[in-house]
Amino acid sequence: SEEETILYGSRDINEKIFNSTFENTLRLIILLDVFKEPKTEDMLYSIDFITQYSAEFNISTNNLHGENAFMFSEFATRKEIIRLALKDMVLEGYVKPINGQSGITYTLTGDGKAFASELDSEYASDYRQLAELIIEQYGSKSERYIIAEIHKISKVSAERRMLNE
Repeated sequence: SEEETILYGSRDINEKIFNSTFENTLRLIILLDVFKEPKTEDMLYSIDFITQYSAEFNISTNNLHGENAFMFSEFATRKEIIRLALKDMVLEGYVKPINGQSGITYTLTGDGKAFASELDSEYASDYRQLAELIIEQYGSKSERYIIAEIHKISKVSAERRMLNE
């Protein structure tokens, strides 16, 4: 529509929104709000991935982003999008980077917390509830452990898909 063209330019709206830095920013705002304490980029992108595809990790019955044969290949490409989203969040004043012993960690600012409280769609609520469960299960683990777990489940998922073909 003309309104979409004005708001989003001539590019397709789906191309602009889905898996964009904007979409990732919204999820990261919620995730940082659930975590409560500063987290590294690797922890954020790993927990975000598990939250979206929680059924693969036996945490929920459905994946938030549906069934996708290429979901695990998304994991490798997503890191750069998360990095860009975090950069945008810092520039917008929603997130504060902290340089510490474990490297750079990120935490919400007051504006970020206010923004998180405004995200109240059904998807945001579902994402928040799943993130709480996943943080309960994986939050005390190292990034290295979580990433290894994602790779292990990726291999099992690929083998299961091959058997079902």
